[in-house]
Amino acid sequence: VEERCARLARFGDSLYLLQPDLKEGEGGLHDWQTLCWVAFALAPERSSQEAVRALILDSEWQTLMRALRFLWSARHALNLVSVGGGDRLLETVQEDVAQQLGYQAAHGNSAAERLMSDYYCHAEQVRTLAERGIELVRRKLMPASKSQRLLARMRVGSRVRQTPYGTLEIAGKGRLS
Repeated sequence: VEERCARLARFGDSLYLLQPDLKEGEGGLHDWQTLCWVAFALAPERSSQEAVRALILDSEWQTLMRALRFLWSARHALNLVSVGGGDRLLETVQEDVAQQLGYQAAHGNSAAERLMSDYYCHAEQVRTLAERGIELVRRKLMPASKSQRLLARMRVGSRVRQTPYGTLEIAGKGRLS
């Protein structure tokens, strides 16, 4: 998770960059890999994909697979049209990548604009599901103590104190055990 934060600081921690990195950017292929490793840590007896699939709903799995197919297709198309390869979807090659993927101008939008619109939708799905999956694993591997869970549910302004015996007490409510 720390590596993910450092990577996003290097490659852009916004999903909506004009020239996104399909692998390293937010919602990119590396977010999928991070989710796989984190899920695998929770269930090492399973493959990383099986571990991820166990974390999310079937409908989310299908959404994630569509998003990943899009990102891989875009990355392959990018490598076909750009000299020297790379993973950054530069503005200068977006139109060529869009045409490689079969996009056409329609409704006043260029093929590149339609490509980027789809990219943002798919990257958002990868990012959201990766963040949610990582958080689920974090909670399972590092559960909060009972007092932390109770405090998290307290309303702002409630007065909670710990008694000398280690129990929590809310003003006017008595002891919580």
